[in-house]
Amino acid sequence: MKETGFLYQCKEKIFGVHAAKRLTAEEASMLVHARKRSELNYDKACGCCFDASLSFALELSQKGQQLVLIRWRVLHDLKFADHWAIKLNENFSVDLTSIQFDTAGEVLQKIESYPQNFVSRMEYPVEIFSTIKTRDSQSHRLSMSVMWTVHTATFGYDLRRTFLQGRFRLIPGLLGRTSRGYYKILVNGLSQWANGRYVVLSRRMSEQKNDGVAVQ
Repeated sequence: MKETGFLYQCKEKIFGVHAAKRLTAEEASMLVHARKRSELNYDKACGCCFDASLSFALELSQKGQQLVLIRWRVLHDLKFADHWAIKLNENFSVDLTSIQFDTAGEVLQKIESYPQNFVSRMEYPVEIFSTIKTRDSQSHRLSMSVMWTVHTATFGYDLRRTFLQGRFRLIPGLLGRTSRGYYKILVNGLSQWANGRYVVLSRRMSEQKNDGVAVQ
């Protein structure tokens, strides 16, 4: 589909068929570039939502756009705890890995139409992640150190905002969620380390067996 047709469909989705409003130049540019960067392969998209959203948002922020990332907590999913996208406006997000829940893989998603197990939506200015180096090109998942840094950045932002808003009664809940988040990161990190050691040791044992060397 040509860019004009794609943007027209986006405009209809955002404003309605008969709306006289137009997309801003920034919105149009963002949507066009997002469509080119979106991942339409489910396997490749899995585990990449934060990395894809952050790298895309940081590129646009270098051009002067002030962007916000959206994070949902994902319930009842054994693989992932969170999902990330980029906020376009109050009602829509730009989602580069929507193929994980939308078979069409549309980059423009209505925020209120995300799956029901996507809960506790939070928003974070991209600037708080500006120093984070995301995934290694050879890795499919974020490293433990990156996950720790992301969790610390979001916790710091949430805590500051809670204090500024005077919503002190929410602090115990915030501390509880944060503690559980750190615990999950540690468990996942140890699991990845154990799996890595198992693969290495299995390979060594196989090589020694093939070479006729007794395993000590």
